[in-house]
Amino acid sequence: MLQHMEEAKTNELDEEFVEEVVNAVESIYSQLPLKYIGSSTMQGISFVKFLENVIERMNSSETLTLLSITSEYESIIQFVAQEAIKESIDRYEKSMSTLRNEEEKLQMHWKEFDKMHLKYKSEINKLFFEKIIGSPAQLSNFVKQLNGEISKSEKRFIEENSKELTTFNKKIAKKSWARHIKIKLDKNDLFRYKEESQEAWKLFESYCNELMIKSPEADEIIALFKNRYMAAVDYNKQLGKINAELTKTIQEEEDKKSQLIICMNEERLRSKIETLKKEREEYERNANNKILELQANIE
Repeated sequence: MLQHMEEAKTNELDEEFVEEVVNAVESIYSQLPLKYIGSSTMQGISFVKFLENVIERMNSSETLTLLSITSEYESIIQFVAQEAIKESIDRYEKSMSTLRNEEEKLQMHWKEFDKMHLKYKSEINKLFFEKIIGSPAQLSNFVKQLNGEISKSEKRFIEENSKELTTFNKKIAKKSWARHIKIKLDKNDLFRYKEESQEAWKLFESYCNELMIKSPEADEIIALFKNRYMAAVDYNKQLGKINAELTKTIQEEEDKKSQLIICMNEERLRSKIETLKKEREEYERNANNKILELQANIE
């Protein structure tokens, strides 16, 4: 049985035997001194990797020089650091992903975003320093690498949050515009008085400030709609001037038309008077002829 111990399964062994073996192994491990690479303690993953590399190098047929323990130490230091960086970035991204809402959208106040970023980064740094090994210069270099990778990952989350904030806040602004300003534009009834203009914009801003997620993106959107509002006010002023000028022109044309009608009436009146004069003259002439005829008959 002892000759084939490596093939035996634990549940096939005597329980008392297994317990004694476990106790013996734990006793041995408890008395083993810590292993170091330089001044750093070697943890399980680094120690196993170190032994694997040494054995692989010793068994390699291409090994023409003596095994360099120093170079193996260096390779383990680099291996552990890169594994720690990968694990840290993976953990950071998983943590930041939990900030998305039920619609899988990342749209939150920047203060809260920065707060959670610093929290997760602090947790990662603590675990990272527990895993990496090497000299102070090497540790500093590994931290720079980690910060560089975190910055790249953070940038992607920043871009995502900014995009979603813009989309969300723009929807609010469009709804407020339609409710308080566009409805007047559609009716050609925009701001007959200055007070109406100011009140409409106050209502627009109040609605946005109540529902928008406060952020630079929100400020930029409000500024954009403020430009539209000012353009609408200017359009309204220009339209008012045009309408006033048109009304004045129409009135002038009406006055001219009325004057023309008056002139035409006067002309017609003079013509009628002239006609009446002619009719009267004709009547008098006929009457005189009739009188002369009667006088002639009398004679």
